[in-house]
Amino acid sequence: MSCVVHSVHSQPTDEDELIGDHTKSYCLPIEKGASPLDLKCVSPQTITDLLSGQYDGVVNSCTIIDCRYPYEYNGGHIKGAINIWNKDDLLQKFLSKPSHPTENNRDIFIFHCEFSSKRGPDMSRFLRKMDRQKNDMDFPALYYPEMYLAHGGYKSFYEEFPKFCVPEQYCMMMDEGHKEEYRDFSKRSKSWSGENKKRCPSLGRRRHTILGDESRCTASRQL
Repeated sequence: MSCVVHSVHSQPTDEDELIGDHTKSYCLPIEKGASPLDLKCVSPQTITDLLSGQYDGVVNSCTIIDCRYPYEYNGGHIKGAINIWNKDDLLQKFLSKPSHPTENNRDIFIFHCEFSSKRGPDMSRFLRKMDRQKNDMDFPALYYPEMYLAHGGYKSFYEEFPKFCVPEQYCMMMDEGHKEEYRDFSKRSKSWSGENKKRCPSLGRRRHTILGDESRCTASRQL
């Protein structure tokens, strides 16, 4: 989804309701009390409203990032969603040559996985952490200040709005027909988070040198 911004009028009041760069309030309705509490969750209905154009004139672009494994994505995904399941690809796509948003542009991100309980939240937190590191000398500036998590993940979205899924199907991570693929992708995910976490990432280097260490590279500033 992409549309032209006509006007944005925000009156930030509560710091908890400000987007990551503290410039304005979140434009989408937040699911209060939804888990995980450190992320801003939006309902399947809100996502459908976005796809239907109800936020045209407020949102410039919406990037839905499906963090499930490729066979899950190919077995059914939200219309327009892109599939990024590993952190190397996430860094390469969004932080290799990033640019700061203009004052009136709202380019929002919505992450999710099957249930939005592990993979989606982890990828969202990782992008924010790396974004903070890239902008460490210019806090609270961010390249991607407005990020959300799809409450309930693809499962909940598909159950409510199958017509907004392509194809209109739902492939579970533990699907019996994809055992080998599950083992392969699961092993590769663990390899990234384990063997490759030996030193802090240098986002200006080649992809094979983009490494991370959760203990040594924790962001010094709040999300």
